Amino acid sequence: MAKDGTMRGSARVGSGRKSKALKEKIDSGLAASVIDLPEPEEISGEDVPPVKEFLKAYRSEVTKSMQLNYEFDRQLELERADAIEEGMEIGIEKGANKMLFTLVTKGKLDIDTAAEEAGVSVSEFEKLMSEAGYKVPETV
Repeated sequence: MAKDGTMRGSARVGSGRKSKALKEKIDSGLAASVIDLPEPEEISGEDVPPVKEFLKAYRSEVTKSMQLNYEFDRQLELERADAIEEGMEIGIEKGANKMLFTLVTKGKLDIDTAAEEAGVSVSEFEKLMSEAGYKVPETV
């Protein structure tokens, strides 16, 4: 019970009555049986050469394996960096387009200039603007 009188929490680990040793259980009258395990089969194997000798004997394979592992890790690192850079470029482009959409919607910038700044045609800019959820202004 907690100090505030509620029944929350539980007993601490290891609290409570300790279990009896096997000898005490047998002495108190509990039955015990012996488990017969089968004999293990003959274990055979080959002697493993020391690591230094193994590395000398298979030097070229070990070197190739290490180089491939390094090259693979390096390739992953480069691809990850490229993906991050590409994601940042996309984010910057979206942010710039959003700014242009907002300026056009507020009437601070005409749609022709905004399309030119975005590097697309006016019709493409209008399409991007409507896909982004902005209202395309009426042209006179």
